[in-house]
Amino acid sequence: MTGLAANGAEPAFTARRRIGLWLGAAVFLLIEALPAPAGLSTAGWHCAAVALLIAIWWVSEAIPLSATALLPIGLFPILGVLPLGDTV
Repeated sequence: MTGLAANGAEPAFTARRRIGLWLGAAVFLLIEALPAPAGLSTAGWHCAAVALLIAIWWVSEAIPLSATALLPIGLFPILGVLPLGDTV
């Protein structure tokens, strides 16, 4: 048995997805709480936090890949990495 639902689709929320969702959020918040390393701008540090969040969510498929790909459009302006006009 492969763990698939009766219709052949993957179960809605597996343990891998749940762990990925929380791990991604925790890593993102941890990086945001730490100061940027010497030689890296604050915007670069925010960008690294978003990149790790996206990578963890992509690998774990915590949310649909298409939704994960839209995260920079919303997070970059909020974190001051890029203005909204430059993200779209």
